Amino acid sequence: MAIRNVISTLAPDGTEVMGPGVLMYHHPGNDIVTGSLLTVESNHFCVLKSRGAIFGVYEGGQYPVQTTDRPIMGSIQQAFYSGQSPWQYEALFVSSAKSVARSEGLALSVELAELVYDVDYYVHIATKEDAIKLVTHMPYQGHVLTTDALNAYAGPVVEQAINQLSGADSLSGL
Repeated sequence: MAIRNVISTLAPDGTEVMGPGVLMYHHPGNDIVTGSLLTVESNHFCVLKSRGAIFGVYEGGQYPVQTTDRPIMGSIQQAFYSGQSPWQYEALFVSSAKSVARSEGLALSVELAELVYDVDYYVHIATKEDAIKLVTHMPYQGHVLTTDALNAYAGPVVEQAINQLSGADSLSGL
């Protein structure tokens, strides 16, 4: 009986990687081959990519990975390439739970008065299409995308919106 690679959000010690504050997890292995078992939790999506292109998007459940466009079977690939696939498949797990982020800073009013702001917002990846948008449009570093990293990316957008509301943007034309 062939042993399947299980691709999931569990760390080698059995702990869940997708905890609070984690929006996306990039499975670190490059051992995804035909016959691998993709395990997706009920509050996650999994975007499977091959060479940068979206290969499939999965909701909660278990799915055997089929790479029908490859002539070599998964077990032969594993034996020949020492468990590594020569074709790079990536599994990106995306949380569908609502994640809260916070942006805070300082803006100026039209009268040049300092306005301290504190904005809470949330991110909710509700559909497969939303998961694809996050994976294709949001840069990440390492193997996780956290709400803190998202906030570092979105913080300037929030600041610009606050400046527009306070009228400070009208000062730039003076």
